[in-house]
Amino acid sequence: MKTKVKILGCCISRDTFGMFDSDGGFDVTRCVTNSHLVSMCSPQLDTAYRCQETDFPESRHYFQR
Repeated sequence: MKTKVKILGCCISRDTFGMFDSDGGFDVTRCVTNSHLVSMCSPQLDTAYRCQETDFPESRHYFQR
């Protein structure tokens, strides 16, 4: 039986397991990357307060590249 792990960190944390066959014998059940602990523990923002790409007209559509 494989040891189950959940990863909180950056892509490098996940890649460490991915470098080995079968994730190095671990069962990676979840990977959360690029998150701040405060953001993860806070309630979700109302959609009215979320930024959209159109809020940044000078961005040159970076998200599409």
